[in-house]
Amino acid sequence: MEINLSDTPSILFRDGNRCYSNNGSVIYGFHVHLREIYSNSEKDFDTIHDIWYNALRDFEEGTIIHKCDLYLKKKFDSVSMPSRTFLQQATKKHFQGREYNDHHSFIFFIFSESGKTINEGFKNPFKKPIKTTEYLKEYERQKNFEAKVERCSDYLNNSRFLKLNPVSEEVYKYLEFGYFNSFYEDRYTEIDVDKMKVGNKFIGLFAVNQFKQLGETVKTCSYDQKMSAGDFVYHTGFADNLGLNLPFDHIYNQIIYIRNHKQEKGKLEDQRTMLYGARKFKKEYETDAEMLGEFLDTITKDEKIILSGCHFNVVFYAENELDFRSYEQMVANEFKNLDITPYAPIGANKKNLFFNSFFANVANIDKSNIILPIDLQQSLCFFTNVTNYKNDEKGIYFNDRVYNIPVKKDVWDEDRKRIKARNFFIIAPTGEGKSVLANHIFRQFYENDIRIVIIDLGDSYRKLSLLYPDDTVYIKYQDGVGIGLNPFFVETADNISATKINELSTFVFKLWKRDRLPEEDEAVSLRKVITLYYKSIERDHSFPQFYEFIDSNKEDIMKVLDLNPKFFDIEDFLHITSEFIGKGIYSFLFEAKTDDSYKIEGKKFIVFELDEIKDNQVLLTIMLHMISEAVQKVVWKDRSTKGVIFFDEFAKMLKFPSVLSSAEYFYQAARKQEAAIGIVLQSPSQLPKNDASNAMIDNTQVMYIMQNEKGYKEIIERLSLKEHDENQLGSIKYNFTGKIKYSEFLLKIGSESNIMRLELARKVLLAFQTEGKEYTEVMELYKETGDMELAIEEYSKTKNI
Repeated sequence: MEINLSDTPSILFRDGNRCYSNNGSVIYGFHVHLREIYSNSEKDFDTIHDIWYNALRDFEEGTIIHKCDLYLKKKFDSVSMPSRTFLQQATKKHFQGREYNDHHSFIFFIFSESGKTINEGFKNPFKKPIKTTEYLKEYERQKNFEAKVERCSDYLNNSRFLKLNPVSEEVYKYLEFGYFNSFYEDRYTEIDVDKMKVGNKFIGLFAVNQFKQLGETVKTCSYDQKMSAGDFVYHTGFADNLGLNLPFDHIYNQIIYIRNHKQEKGKLEDQRTMLYGARKFKKEYETDAEMLGEFLDTITKDEKIILSGCHFNVVFYAENELDFRSYEQMVANEFKNLDITPYAPIGANKKNLFFNSFFANVANIDKSNIILPIDLQQSLCFFTNVTNYKNDEKGIYFNDRVYNIPVKKDVWDEDRKRIKARNFFIIAPTGEGKSVLANHIFRQFYENDIRIVIIDLGDSYRKLSLLYPDDTVYIKYQDGVGIGLNPFFVETADNISATKINELSTFVFKLWKRDRLPEEDEAVSLRKVITLYYKSIERDHSFPQFYEFIDSNKEDIMKVLDLNPKFFDIEDFLHITSEFIGKGIYSFLFEAKTDDSYKIEGKKFIVFELDEIKDNQVLLTIMLHMISEAVQKVVWKDRSTKGVIFFDEFAKMLKFPSVLSSAEYFYQAARKQEAAIGIVLQSPSQLPKNDASNAMIDNTQVMYIMQNEKGYKEIIERLSLKEHDENQLGSIKYNFTGKIKYSEFLLKIGSESNIMRLELARKVLLAFQTEGKEYTEVMELYKETGDMELAIEEYSKTKNI
């Protein structure tokens, strides 16, 4: 065989995603966007199979569908990752050069010259090009074919499982060059046809081209032994392990030849008649005729059966003979797992299949290498269904589950393509690493200019806040000392807003009733009283002054405002709230007549540490509300500002019913802003079953669910998770002993879910740790240096990190 790629190229002409091949075929090429590996349930695999079937069933004879999946071993390039901050630089360095398989899936719709797609013998793909005038004869047929390709791509794009994007002329050039250049990126090389080498790379090939190679069952998906555990079941696409499971350069070709169904059925009927007529010569002929008759009966009864042809193969490359033998065995093992005996061609047929498995040449594959006839539905079982974890355009970096390389996930979803509410839960029992995960998320929120307000019960974010001293305010509650927040403070009482009045009415009601939000009649009464107060008093506004105003004018207030004692029991109000004035037990909260909220103005990382009052229902409830007031007034006075309010250890707070109503208030306030509420729970069962809790769950569409040795039953039931979510949770594993250390968690964004990993650079982990010997030693170094970044660097040097 003579080969001169420059003189006899496989592709003669390119126009957008359309091209013409040497053998007279017109081709339309598309990128195929598949679902992430591990994200599909058994039902999803069945659905994807049906989508492909419905998309391809109407193509006419002469059409070839070539799905081509390209897997190239590469090293992760972290150049696109940010490197402005200390932690970003450590992360970028940590993952540079990590090996992974880069996957690109393509589909080519090919219409062959005069509809002829089955060759009786080997055909040289590198023949002299046909004349352009010969293409004109096929123009009308091509226009009809183009319309069918367009309808097919539209149908696939309207599904939520598959997307097609047209390839470019540059991609066509890359694929042609790469295929015959063994995908070297740094050189041009030559093909040694006799030794089947491209440059220094050996070429291997396994094919499925005969019925006898197939096992008893070809199906859409199968049990995934590697990922399943106990009662938790994973599924994988029937042939998906021929893709990402093979960690070396290879191509998986899935080729379907559309045939005339009636003609193929007629051939089977003729074959059955011939076998039956020859039954006296050999007993097996009668058995074969009976089996063929049963198959023909099935075809007649089942209208979904469409007879077609197909060919599948794996082309792989190796740098040396030792690797070649290893890769050869790995491919053979994957076929064995499918109960398929692959064909390993040698000599001329190996050359034939290698050269003609390039998409522009597939019409040249000869009849002896095509399974014919075969049900289209069976052929589609060989299609790949999954790809690598996908990067969103922006978001938070986690790690994928296959290679542990960084993957960006958009948990904010500014355009609301996947979620309507960006509130989130972190669900994790004690000791499972939720503080490290939360620090990881907040560090990147901060880097993405999202303001963070954390209500903490345990100094979990102290080190992180110390890394950003100019952008941080850390307010730690001390017993008997107010935190300088005065919800009643206004610059001038002349133009006090209705919003401010409404917020104050809720706050005052909290001081009074404490365990619930006001009913509308109660809120109306309080709004009237507060409005009258600001009209009557010009300056130095505070709760003690408000209390004194009511106490001094209680009879006039009830008459002037025509208040119903049922909705505003003034004596009960004065009695209960007296604890907050004068010598009352909680009077220290309102001693400041000014408001120090300005201290948090312009800050991006704000922590309120309330550990000392975690067991005091009254103080905790009131502090939560005062914090909310301050945040509303200072942090989000500009409603375009993005922000997160996070309740750490919310489970500990929930022992007080009033905390839930305070959280409900935060949820209501956040709806008015470009904001999200985050909550840590050990289990959703800690939320009482009432309307407030149900509303919080309904308005939370991002979930991080970590390992729970007690099981996930309560989580699944309360959050209404799907069966596949349950199976994903059951597969979570941690690895803290290997070379690559990581934790795993389920990340659910709207209806999409997958297991993510969290692997951190050593210096980053030091910044996030909240306890233990290393935490103590780093904090001691901070006391000496006064610089957290320097403290981590010094510690790293002493430990050779």
